[in-house]
Amino acid sequence: MKSSIHGDCDEDLYEVALRFRLLRQEGYTVPADVLNNFKNKEGKFKQNLREDIRELMGLYEASQLSIGEDILEEAGNFSSLLLNACLQHLDRHQAAVVKNTLEHPHHKSWARFMTKNFLTDFQGTNGWINALQELAKIDFNMVKSVHQKEMLQISKWWKGLGLTEELKFARDQPLKWYMWPMAIIPDPRLSEQRIELTKPISLIYIIDDIFDVGGTLDELTLFTEAVNRWDLSAFKELPEYMKMCFKTLDDITNEISTKVHKEHKWNPVGSLRKAVIFKTFLYGFQWDYKCSTLNRSPIAAVGEFMQRISSRGKMVCFWACAKG
Repeated sequence: MKSSIHGDCDEDLYEVALRFRLLRQEGYTVPADVLNNFKNKEGKFKQNLREDIRELMGLYEASQLSIGEDILEEAGNFSSLLLNACLQHLDRHQAAVVKNTLEHPHHKSWARFMTKNFLTDFQGTNGWINALQELAKIDFNMVKSVHQKEMLQISKWWKGLGLTEELKFARDQPLKWYMWPMAIIPDPRLSEQRIELTKPISLIYIIDDIFDVGGTLDELTLFTEAVNRWDLSAFKELPEYMKMCFKTLDDITNEISTKVHKEHKWNPVGSLRKAVIFKTFLYGFQWDYKCSTLNRSPIAAVGEFMQRISSRGKMVCFWACAKG
């Protein structure tokens, strides 16, 4: 594996760092000591590396895939220090490229979100193949169009629910919630999956607001019990907005289950209902209530709270897997 990293480019830090990064991010076991070739006898990175911004950027990008190696930590500190120092001496375009690398290294950024910056950074760069740049622009505009259509569908669906009219205290941010599926399902072809996943995520936020702002402890306890039994008749004594919320949740669950059953011959309705763990929201409310009424320190109770609240994340993950 080491020879595949070095190839014929032992003296080219950019090539070695690039190969290291690409192999490691794809899961290959690549030793970080390949970078030792670029150190002097004192074990420090060679001084002549300061002169090549491209190599420093490559070294910085490679350092972001550290799994605890000292040499990668050293490489990150060395390259970031020099890149930051050179910013004031570069022209506007070069400085923008370097700054973008420091703020948004490849390994810690969503590629689709960084496309616009990438195209801007490389405008007019020597050696850039114009045909590929034009292709990248076309792809960017096509994906942008897909996302815009999805946002229109989500906005229409959200407005049609009428929840914001009934729940004045709740958040009204469907496009913000859409950012979750947009980030975790970037494939442009999976439009339906992004739209469908936005729906339960939206409900999670609304339910969170109901528990944080809208309901009393008695109402929320009954609400939780009714949802755990998934019993529509149990909602008769609850406020109208809780009935609306549960009906929307029931509709989304049935809609997704029907689509999954049609595509995969498996009906996940029972599993999806079990995944809606309202007890975690109730625990959160009780935790706040306990801290405020008993004068209990939130810090002292945080361990107990975190043990229970982690199920919210599991709920989102399960819905995503069911739809995906």
